[in-house]
Amino acid sequence: MDKQELEQLVQLRKRKARVENLIDKFEQKVDWDWHYEYPNGRPVPKIEIGQTDCTMYLDTLRALDKAIDKRISTIELWIAQFDDDVALQNILSCKYCDGLKDKEIANIVGFERSVITRRINNFWKTQTNTQNTKKV
Repeated sequence: MDKQELEQLVQLRKRKARVENLIDKFEQKVDWDWHYEYPNGRPVPKIEIGQTDCTMYLDTLRALDKAIDKRISTIELWIAQFDDDVALQNILSCKYCDGLKDKEIANIVGFERSVITRRINNFWKTQTNTQNTKKV
């Protein structure tokens, strides 16, 4: 697994957030129309409040949830192979499975943000070095 595959999870989460925002906007629909009164025959505005049909967005949201869950389970299995460094496992899990930022991870783990960033960068450097040596 490489960094680009993990970044795809971030993109899936962003897409899910956009779909959720669309659903929130379409949740309630206010509509009005002119209706004629029976006694005098004059048009009177009538406001109707209802819900918009957003089943297409809900289907998309369900599909995104399934894709995200599948990707997270794959990432968790991949992270579990680094059992020699538990702190690194926690950092990678928070970063890629939970989608937290470096500062939030630092608050959870107890390190400074710069340490978290450095550990992640060092991890990716060693990963690319090992992948390059496997190719040769």
